[in-house]
Amino acid sequence: MSTVHLDQLPAYSGPVHNSTGSNHDNQHPPSNSQDSRVTAESCPMGPPPGYEEVQQQSVADELEERLRRAS
Repeated sequence: MSTVHLDQLPAYSGPVHNSTGSNHDNQHPPSNSQDSRVTAESCPMGPPPGYEEVQQQSVADELEERLRRAS
């Protein structure tokens, strides 16, 4: 965690859909277009509840730990 920038929280970047058609998980056959449309519509557009608070608390905990180690 020595490379964590304490003044910047990571932005939430919801699920990423691969539009090139290449599938890295070759064990599962591709779903039909109706199934993928339903999946895309059911994905949340924003961060999950409490995401920012958890990120802020994680940064605060890391800062406190660094201050304890430095003293």
